[in-house]
Amino acid sequence: MHKNTVPADVTEATVVGPDFAVLGTVDLQRGAIADLAVSTDGSTVVATHYGSGSISVIDADAMATGTAIDIPVEPFLVTAAERRAYVAIGGHQHDSVAVIDTVTKQVIANYAVEGTVADVAVSPDGTRIFVGQIERDQTRVGVMRPGADRVMPAGGQHAQEDGAHLPRGPDDERAHAF
Repeated sequence: MHKNTVPADVTEATVVGPDFAVLGTVDLQRGAIADLAVSTDGSTVVATHYGSGSISVIDADAMATGTAIDIPVEPFLVTAAERRAYVAIGGHQHDSVAVIDTVTKQVIANYAVEGTVADVAVSPDGTRIFVGQIERDQTRVGVMRPGADRVMPAGGQHAQEDGAHLPRGPDDERAHAF
């Protein structure tokens, strides 16, 4: 077990503060964790390991890692919905968003992104992926549907042609990115 890992039995809580209890831990042995995401049903945790170029898929109930997926470049951000994890990858030629099937634990798609990925999010129903993008003097949010061949600027001409749009909030205002 890594020296910074708190030993705990998954079935027993270890109280480490008045409002915090460790229910279990898992030593992934893949290096530093860059980001974590939890599937919408709470059964899977996905961790990105920037330094080792890998992704860990963790069974959240058993706190056990069944699979580590090696990525040839640096995975750094992750979000999840349904049976999918969406991982931002910093590449040598371009950044991209990889789609991971968390059940089969395989990369099922990889979408190139213009500029640098700044963040990645997915709609609750998993039908749209939002990508924060930085390119030269522009900062924007792109949106894509899984299965599309590119990330489009949200609300831009291509997005409107494809019927994509940013989600509306409770006050029915459009979301904006600056």
